[in-house]
Amino acid sequence: MRTALVIVAVVAALCSAQTALAQNSQYPPVPFYDWTGVYVGANIGYGSATINDTTTSGGVSTSSSQTMTGVLGGGQIGANYQYGHTVFGVEIDAAATNQSVSSDTLTASMTSFATARARLGFAYDRIHYYVTGGGGYVQFSSSGTTTSPATGTAVSTTGTSRRTAWVAGVGSEHAITPNWILRFEFLYLGLLDNSQNSASAIPATSSESVYNLIGRVGLNYKFNWPGS
Repeated sequence: MRTALVIVAVVAALCSAQTALAQNSQYPPVPFYDWTGVYVGANIGYGSATINDTTTSGGVSTSSSQTMTGVLGGGQIGANYQYGHTVFGVEIDAAATNQSVSSDTLTASMTSFATARARLGFAYDRIHYYVTGGGGYVQFSSSGTTTSPATGTAVSTTGTSRRTAWVAGVGSEHAITPNWILRFEFLYLGLLDNSQNSASAIPATSSESVYNLIGRVGLNYKFNWPGS
């Protein structure tokens, strides 16, 4: 009988201690990271652009392709608004680059570009994945010589120095502190085609398209929204 009473007392004490421990350990839940706010930052990366030139004369076309590569770096400013796990954003960025190519038939260089883009993302705590798209302009110049497929004569081409472009891409962001955000991003920048006509016995038309694939890493500082 005495043993049974001791066992009951021990069990009651353990239950009481467990209840008290559970009550004392009910801390407030840790809030998820809030992506809402304005940010500024810098980036550095690498670009590889494909230049496609086509010359058409007398109903016959010839094409050539060149690749120009180089490093790039710049800055960005933007704003995000988070609703649930969805993040809406806008961003403006600008960068300088030394991408260039020089061959017997083409000399081209890209010195800078800027874009204005919308962003749509999914966030889970401190990780944010997004897609982005918009437009911009590129400081681009080119000069070259192609051969008319109809006459066999040389046709000189000169590209405009500033070209409008469309841009699309994907990226991910990681909040390494409440305000500092690390970013990885890939952008596809497409310059609108540039066409020229040459006056000759058989007129020739030259068209040039440029597509630039950009990979870069960036670091942003986020200013929290008032009241967040």
